[in-house]
Amino acid sequence: MMSSNEKPIRLTNQLILVKQYAEEMGRTVHVGIATTPDNKTFPIIVISHGNHPIIVREENSMTVVFSEIRVSEDIKKKYRQCDPAIQERILLAVKHSLLSKCNFGYRMFPPSLKSISELDKIQIEQVFRLSRSDPSCINRFADAMQGVVSATLEVLLIIGSIDPGNSAPDNKPPEPGMYR
Repeated sequence: MMSSNEKPIRLTNQLILVKQYAEEMGRTVHVGIATTPDNKTFPIIVISHGNHPIIVREENSMTVVFSEIRVSEDIKKKYRQCDPAIQERILLAVKHSLLSKCNFGYRMFPPSLKSISELDKIQIEQVFRLSRSDPSCINRFADAMQGVVSATLEVLLIIGSIDPGNSAPDNKPPEPGMYR
């Protein structure tokens, strides 16, 4: 329930269409607000998709579908204990996996990453335009969601390869304050 001083979240036309498509696909949808590092806010849609929530935002009139992988301190500690050559091979495997997805972009944090043990998070995203007048857009949107999740799972397998079965990254939804 919204308090009397909270304003309702105003969605863009693109995000209204995203919400409609996701609900038609039977997904659980949450509407929220994201905050940039410089404290600007914008609306987002968070869609349940198995264990990996999909987040959708609008950027420059384009729809951005993305997933976020957060690497836990336990995993980073294990990486720091590895030989630097192994760390380099794992980082190269992650980058190769991401670069081989021609329809996807990615961002690693921190951007100046030199070793897999420094990796905080990765965002895997696909950008496209939705249109109410094009009936194939719902298929394009469904393909983007599944593609982002598949790319995310592939990277999670590589990152978790240091200790298979006991080192899944901390893949939780964004912290409170990221969206509400």
